[in-house]
Amino acid sequence: MSFKDVAKGLGKKGPSDSSAEGTILSAADGALADGRGLDEIAQEVIQGKWGVGEERKKKLTEAGYDAAAVQKLVNEMMKK
Repeated sequence: MSFKDVAKGLGKKGPSDSSAEGTILSAADGALADGRGLDEIAQEVIQGKWGVGEERKKKLTEAGYDAAAVQKLVNEMMKK
């Protein structure tokens, strides 16, 4: 699964404070407005940097990421 596949399901996501952090700039380049790609966030999840379970979902959502999309990418990465 590529970033493009995951990004299609993201829609417009961003933090509630209306900053650009976490907002997708272009599904073609896979970049987020904070300069990090979804792949990088998924790697951080795998490393445990976002916590586990509901705590992780809450942190990702508060940071402006689609927790379900991140989890889907993590699952794909772990299959490899």
